[in-house]
Amino acid sequence: MKNLRSWFFRESRRVARRIRLEDALLGGRFAAYALYRLRFFAARTAASAVLHAARIILAFRIFRPGDFAALLAAEAAAALVGGFWWGSLETLRERVRELQEEGRPQAMAAEIGRWLSWTLRLAAVLAVVGAGGAVLRAVLARRAFSAADLLLASVPLRVGLELLVRCYHSGIYAIRRVYRPLAAVLLVETVGFGAVLGLWPILGSWALPAAAMVSSVLAAGILFRYTARAYRHYGLDPRPFIRWRRPRRPHAAGGAEWALAGAANALMRLDGLALLAVSAAVRSGASPLAVLLLAVGALIRAAADWARLFYFDLKRQETVLLLDIKAVFARRITRLSLPIAFVLAAAAAVTAAVLYGGRALPSLPALSLFLTARSILAARQMRAFAERSYGLLIATGVGIASAWAAGALLITDPRFVLAAGAAVLLAAFPFLAPRRGASPANDGTPGGLLTLPDWIRSVRFHEGPGEVLFIRFSPGSVHRKRDDGREWAEDDRWSHDRIARSAAHRLGRRGWAALSGPAGILVFQKEGRTARLSKAGLLALGAGLIRSLQSTGPQPSGRAAAAAAAAYLLEKGALPEGSPSRDLERDFARFHSRGWILAPDRPVPQALAGLSSEERGTIFAEALDFAADFNGRPGRSRFEASARVEDGVIRALYVLGPTVPERRRARWREIVREANLRAAFFSRA
Repeated sequence: MKNLRSWFFRESRRVARRIRLEDALLGGRFAAYALYRLRFFAARTAASAVLHAARIILAFRIFRPGDFAALLAAEAAAALVGGFWWGSLETLRERVRELQEEGRPQAMAAEIGRWLSWTLRLAAVLAVVGAGGAVLRAVLARRAFSAADLLLASVPLRVGLELLVRCYHSGIYAIRRVYRPLAAVLLVETVGFGAVLGLWPILGSWALPAAAMVSSVLAAGILFRYTARAYRHYGLDPRPFIRWRRPRRPHAAGGAEWALAGAANALMRLDGLALLAVSAAVRSGASPLAVLLLAVGALIRAAADWARLFYFDLKRQETVLLLDIKAVFARRITRLSLPIAFVLAAAAAVTAAVLYGGRALPSLPALSLFLTARSILAARQMRAFAERSYGLLIATGVGIASAWAAGALLITDPRFVLAAGAAVLLAAFPFLAPRRGASPANDGTPGGLLTLPDWIRSVRFHEGPGEVLFIRFSPGSVHRKRDDGREWAEDDRWSHDRIARSAAHRLGRRGWAALSGPAGILVFQKEGRTARLSKAGLLALGAGLIRSLQSTGPQPSGRAAAAAAAAYLLEKGALPEGSPSRDLERDFARFHSRGWILAPDRPVPQALAGLSSEERGTIFAEALDFAADFNGRPGRSRFEASARVEDGVIRALYVLGPTVPERRRARWREIVREANLRAAFFSRA
């Protein structure tokens, strides 16, 4: 019992210290959230920078220039392959998110298992090719197999292991982060270098490939252990679905989106291209400054990799509803790149002073400029990748890679290579500017369930004829005769969501479906010769839960269908296009003494910033639920959270305090709901 109490105490303290994304979005604590996200990354980068520099200097002094250059090229190629694989796994992550939304955990595990089966075969091919290539290189050179050859052979082996672990990690990373303690993060680097020191008296230069494999296996084992724990948390186990012989092809694997996502992320790994360019300078002169730039390779990689820490946050804000909030968050990430670049440049200067003293001073300006440009561009690239702007990333990446290749061929001084590279990176920055505004017509994923604002926009901008169906549910078996429709609808929310998703799946490209609270579904189906979703089919999907099913009848256009839907939802008859909406700011003034307004361009109220992190997270979740169907979910917080939505985007959040009576809360919900419906149906956009 004492151990159990101690565990609960430690867990409560750990949860209390955790800073959530909502703290950055609503609590005015972006700086604290960024430090929280970067703390382990900073420790790992510091350890990696020191040990990487030591390994580079050791390898430079041990191996011949040709072997050293070949090792650099192999490591750079491995970085690009790893970047391609992590990017291509975006198709797996997207598929897992879709299956989670549909409530299909068994299908999630099966999909991850198919990807793991595919990756196992790929890793085996890499191992064979790597070993054979290293042996063939020694045979063609007519010399004995050396430690450098073994180190070259270990590169594809390590890459294959990395691909397998990244695939396993991406399966769960699609829906949650995988947390590892700081000791586990630092253990890999220290054990890897410790193996070099411990094995050197026994193996000599052969200790380098042996230590490389030890550290790779250890890193994979640690990540696998904590990833497996995350899988158990969700009750997922992809292992029964792994097949070595004749595995089923994973969803979208090898397709166009898979290739585009992989190529986009590979071209984002400019640190690998930088090392390739510098390796050309090493071959031409092997100057101490060139080796210095290679020694700070860990810092160059950190300038590119830090933005990946915010990938999960950007994906959580992927919905169009959060366009304004996400834009503010992304701008703050871009501004964060400057202090990160300053810290990395200072670390590079310290490394240079330790290794070469005053002789390294001429190279520091170019190196600092490159780290700054790389860090700034990394923020823009990660946002573009999260938004699936693969074509834009590939175009800018090809341009940068071409400039780097030209620099490697024409310039032999590494300082000028880096200076030219920094200029190219800064020139690419404007081309990755985020797209402004949401798309006026959002068809969504074919067969996917839309939010109510997206459904209204899609119907309004549909040019052909169509029909709107209105579905209302009866109280389910667990509602316990509640009078409040929101409460019993919340009890049966899973059933309503399942039925709505089934209707959307059957419609496919022929229409759209959305939840309309409380306890309702809206379906729009296009007119055409293809099979349509009949009323009998909808009643069969409802499994006896549907109370009423009404239709507008065939309408000549999407605008006409939207007007008919507005008359039904507003219960006030058809309203003219451009009908003025209510001034919610003025209406909320009556609640101002016991409530707050939150907007991306406003400071956070002090009272809200003083709430606990968990409560701010609940408020944010309730506001998102309200924005999705203009009704929300009751009873999860002491506060009442709602949102003003215009053009499909949240423009402001309204939070009523716990002392506001329920009658006034219900009245405020109706005011915001009507204002949102008017804005969605009758805006001039």
